[in-house]
Amino acid sequence: MWVDWKDGAHLSRSATKIGSFSPLTRDGTTNNLGHVTLRPIDRDENVLRELVVEVAVAVAAAVTLKAMVRLPYRPGPPWVRPQ
Repeated sequence: MWVDWKDGAHLSRSATKIGSFSPLTRDGTTNNLGHVTLRPIDRDENVLRELVVEVAVAVAAAVTLKAMVRLPYRPGPPWVRPQ
């Protein structure tokens, strides 16, 4: 589910669960109360989310490989020192 609220508002903190949010919103300037609206994720948005995850994994793999290439080569296990 997507959670929407008006621009300029923010989610209120939950009074019962520390670190959680309530379905109420507060206006950023007047502090007036409002509420969120819920809407289902349609197929197109789900595909977009999957694409973002795939791109993030590919970028993470590329960065890891690049970092490994820059590491100096040391033969043998780290506890064996060359003489």
